[in-house]
Amino acid sequence: MTPCSWSGARRIAVGLACAWAFASGAGAADRQPDVSPDSGFADAVGRYSAKAFTGMRSGQPMAWFDDRQVILSLEVPPDRRAVGQLNRVVLLNTSTGEVKDTPYRGRLVCFSDQRMVIDQGLGAVHDVRAGAYGETLEKVEGRGDLGVSRVGCKQPVVQGNRVEYALEPGDGALVIDHSQKYMGSNAVPVTIQGPDGRAVRTIEVPWQAVPHGAYFSYLPWAHSYLARGVYGEFERVSAGGTFTPAGAFENVVPPVFVKQATESGRVVASLYLSRAGKLWALWPQRGSESLQGLYLEASGKLRRIDDHRVNGDVEVSRDGCDLIYRQISADQSKDAARTAAAKYQFVSFHVCSQ
Repeated sequence: MTPCSWSGARRIAVGLACAWAFASGAGAADRQPDVSPDSGFADAVGRYSAKAFTGMRSGQPMAWFDDRQVILSLEVPPDRRAVGQLNRVVLLNTSTGEVKDTPYRGRLVCFSDQRMVIDQGLGAVHDVRAGAYGETLEKVEGRGDLGVSRVGCKQPVVQGNRVEYALEPGDGALVIDHSQKYMGSNAVPVTIQGPDGRAVRTIEVPWQAVPHGAYFSYLPWAHSYLARGVYGEFERVSAGGTFTPAGAFENVVPPVFVKQATESGRVVASLYLSRAGKLWALWPQRGSESLQGLYLEASGKLRRIDDHRVNGDVEVSRDGCDLIYRQISADQSKDAARTAAAKYQFVSFHVCSQ
């Protein structure tokens, strides 16, 4: 299996508030205007280095194993699956396209340097195993696959209204106060604790920026933590937020174009962060496929770097420069994309340079 070059067709980008179009003729792409996130977006499809990986059937999630490899489960098609056969857990090299087996089988739930979680159950029966990569994974009682944070692949510690998420070794923890007095309020107190258990700072954050299971992750390139949600379904205040062990918090809101697109009901959006800037994955609603894709917000501009549908999460590499995600063909309808027969591929982008 080898990577092949991928590019999308350039097209006129018509944003919700765009009042421009590409000039026609040779060199038109080079003459496209800079567009601010407040007025619309510029189509930059084909401008970033990308590779596509085909012939793999896999669900979510996947994770970066190191700087060049991702770990994921490869599904066996139902018509070729033997009784009791489990998925292969493999490493995909995003530079060469090489796929290598790991010693594990099952559905990958979470991977981190400290711990990995795999479900070896079949059908509705769950058999969750966990441990460090390279070691024999031990059985976890109960539903050990539910609510697992992507920071360390552990479930939070819940004591009444108090929920504690462990951070990376040496960074301490985040403690959330879900007491009754905050029910119905957008502001939720989150306390950043040092490794000694002492409070560094308590911050009231929008609930969409409160750590929650698999939506809470570590950004090694920034030494910070991202809590995110899906913007546009119920929430209009925040798309997520970042925390640092030193006590800093930044609320992340979408650019005006994304905000208008979601409030119109045409898309929902999810936030990811890279070294190059903020990433916005837009999923179309109500036949708005022309707005779907992945957008990069950087240097005061919003550019669409992929006009295909993003399927599942965008995984950002440890250095913050490479992305990988599952991609569905741009010409597929919303309903077709949800069927088992929908065709997709994995695509990897390098976003720190064009």
